[in-house]
Amino acid sequence: MTTHNGYDRVEINFKNRTVNHLKEIISVEDLKEHCRFFQIEINRHKDYTARLVMVLPDEIALDMLSALEDQFGDFNFRKIEIVRDIETEDERGAIEMMKKTLKETGRTLKHHLYSTDLAEPNNNPSIFSDETQYLGSKNYFQRVSYCRYSKVTGNPCFHQEFRITGANTIEKKTGIKSFKDLLQFHSRLQDNGKSSLEDWFNNENDKFKVISVDFRKLGLWARGLKESDLEPYLDENGKFNRTRQRQEINMQLMGQSILTQAAVGTITGATFTDLKEYLTKERKEAKAVRPYQRNAYQKRLCKLRGFDQFQREI
Repeated sequence: MTTHNGYDRVEINFKNRTVNHLKEIISVEDLKEHCRFFQIEINRHKDYTARLVMVLPDEIALDMLSALEDQFGDFNFRKIEIVRDIETEDERGAIEMMKKTLKETGRTLKHHLYSTDLAEPNNNPSIFSDETQYLGSKNYFQRVSYCRYSKVTGNPCFHQEFRITGANTIEKKTGIKSFKDLLQFHSRLQDNGKSSLEDWFNNENDKFKVISVDFRKLGLWARGLKESDLEPYLDENGKFNRTRQRQEINMQLMGQSILTQAAVGTITGATFTDLKEYLTKERKEAKAVRPYQRNAYQKRLCKLRGFDQFQREI
């Protein structure tokens, strides 16, 4: 499958440059040739004087703006939409990817805006899926997923947008705070999965996945036990071992309790990020306890180093 990455929409606020001043600096007509849409407009926000909006800018457009950066005065990035199109052989392939995404992603209050439009008629002929999924907060970070014909090639694709709003959130998520950063991040996007940005996409997507947890295994881990530490299922008389029964119940309750705490503030369940954040907080509290006073769960927390191995264990 071919993947196309890039910027969909980029908005920049300027504090001490008027629209006319910017138009004197920037060759608007030249930039229009390298963007689907390019405009410099009056900014209605009281703290800013002008706003630059561009849609689907190419490398040349970003390079032109980067070269003019010293003349822009005080500015910041208001919004950046990073897009990823994963092309499929036909519409069915894209729709299957969409179904998989709907199945594996969760809805949480931390990422509080979620809607799946199943019944609304689709008035955009380039979009062929009946479902559009919104995850996250439109005020900070939101992921939008649906199926469409690619703006780049016109072929069927599974389309995702990562909409990042606010200068602080943009810098935190991408490191972008200058036009040079914007250009460099775009260059890495064009590597189509061969750069570290593949990890960026994977990490951001993982934050929305609901994890499948074996309560028993999580409880076993929390108790600091191994399978060999457990009583046999049957006692010496061939009857069901009540001690083993209690062990099984305790392990499942322990596992459910941990996941319930991790899922506080969620609607359908904890994501792996929720569980990781919860256990990281618990580990910090456990380390504050004197070693000889720690219980088995706290001891396990203190020994927890990486979460990749932990995820495989549960």
